[in-house]
Amino acid sequence: MRVLAAVLTAALLTGCLPNEIDVAPDGRIALALGEGGSYEFVTDSADLDVYVLSADLSSIDRLTDDDVRTLSPRFALGGRAVLYVEDGPDEVLWLHDLATRERRRVATVSRSDVFPRVSPGGGRVSIAVENEMKGENDPEPCQVEVLDLAEGTSLRRLRRVLPVTAWVAEDRLLAVEVVGRVEDMAVGRLTVYRIPDVGADQVLAHGLFLGVTPLSVRPDGQAATFASLDFELPIPHGALEHLEGAALPYSVHEVSFPDGRLGEEAPGFLSDYDPAGKRSHAVMLPEDRSRIVYGEASIEVAGFGYHRFVGPGRLLHVDILPHEAPDRLLLRDFTTGETVDVSARIEGLLRR
Repeated sequence: MRVLAAVLTAALLTGCLPNEIDVAPDGRIALALGEGGSYEFVTDSADLDVYVLSADLSSIDRLTDDDVRTLSPRFALGGRAVLYVEDGPDEVLWLHDLATRERRRVATVSRSDVFPRVSPGGGRVSIAVENEMKGENDPEPCQVEVLDLAEGTSLRRLRRVLPVTAWVAEDRLLAVEVVGRVEDMAVGRLTVYRIPDVGADQVLAHGLFLGVTPLSVRPDGQAATFASLDFELPIPHGALEHLEGAALPYSVHEVSFPDGRLGEEAPGFLSDYDPAGKRSHAVMLPEDRSRIVYGEASIEVAGFGYHRFVGPGRLLHVDILPHEAPDRLLLRDFTTGETVDVSARIEGLLRR
């Protein structure tokens, strides 16, 4: 399996899960940490708990302290609660009220990689609940359930889609419908699904996608980015055989709503928007490094460039280090040029 695909789809094969970070509109950061506050993006650690880090990095709040690992936190209900996954024999989705410290079970599913995504208003969540078919090939199309968080009821179930989704609006969910396969990639249709199922869904674009393809929506809900391989379909036999890692021709594409117009594309795989709607993209480099590009500025990082904006021009990114050392969380302020070692800040707060 190709380098990038192996990193991002390792969960089903090895028990490792992508340890995603979420950012609230006010800049608070929800994340899962191991012993002593260590962070790893791709992790098989049995000792993970969910924390909320303040926007100014001055305080940290531990939400879980369980014998089973908890991860994949997402702010919900307008930032008043955090949704997270308890990773046991089954995956349990919990909603944790930050004021009362009480939690409520939302759902139980059989997949190890649930990829919860909360709607802009905070009242709905989409989760990957089960595979459509059993087999060794990635990507396996799955079913995604959309739930009302207040009522605990199902609003819609999507079938034959990739597990990572993104909300465009409170009643519209972006996902990739799988219509075919080329080697370990999906031939798919980027589609806006109506929630609940009222009216016609809208196909925006076609592409060649990895099993875990990140989607990012602009804060105003008027555009989104997706990554796909730049090949004309059908792909000639053997065209992918000698391409590995950084040599694979990924591009980040932007699509606008509701017209579905494709805008400027950029080389890379991962992308995000800052609160002002200015976007970034991460370009794979040789020797397991990446360059994150943000307007005219850029930084080079270790790993494949996983990052999230925590404010205008303020980029939280992960340096993915060799297995002998935990990964490092670093905050780059493109306005001042300052870089803060967030991992060191967390470790210091937890030692108090």
